[in-house]
Order: sequence, then C-alpha cells, then structure tokens
Amino acid sequence: MDSAEFVIEPYEYMEYKYHLEKGASMIFSWNASEVVTHDFHDEPDADSVKGVKSFDKRDAQSANGGFTAPFTGIHGWYWENKGTHRVTVKVKSAGFYSTAIEFGMNGKRTLRDVKSPN
Repeated sequence: MDSAEFVIEPYEYMEYKYHLEKGASMIFSWNASEVVTHDFHDEPDADSVKGVKSFDKRDAQSANGGFTAPFTGIHGWYWENKGTHRVTVKVKSAGFYSTAIEFGMNGKRTLRDVKSPN
C-alpha cells in the first residue's frame, strides 16, 4: 500500500511510478487541487526509451481505477501544472508493486518505501 502527496508549482511537473512485474496488478486513485495535465504511462525494464506506452493522457483533476502490468517495468503518472497556482496532488494505491519512485524536475530519482499490508 502507498499514499503520497506532492506540491507542483506553476509550470512545473513531477512523476510518480511503481515497479511491477509482468501480470502484477494495482488499484489507485489520485486527485489534485486544480486541473493538471496527466499521463498514466509505463516503461519496460528492458527498453525504457522505445517501450514507453501511454494509457490515459489528458487534462483532469482526478482519476481512479485498476491496472495490470503488461510487462515488468515502472508504471505511473506524469503530472504537469500548466496553471498559475500551486497544485497539490494526492495519490493512494494498493497492489503488488515492490517500489515507488519519485522523479522530480531536477532529474533526481527518489525511491520511496511502500507498506506491506498487515
């Protein structure tokens, strides 16, 4: 299980993804304080450049659903704040992932702990 909250300044972006093995699934929901441009996509471990595939790319303030990984790799969101106000994004998920990874504007990758269900 995992939950996270991010602040995205005007004209900035961030990404948050989970590492799942092929066939692993998760459920999720996220909401933002303002409309953001988002892209739910994945990148296979084998070829993170050519293998990127988008599943849901649009402007929205929230989304929820379930996802089953078509291959082993990282799967998650890109959120971009194209507005002039600071935006807070909150995401919650549960699933069969091993790691959460935060990608910031500065190119830094931060591994985050995920909780095992009790």
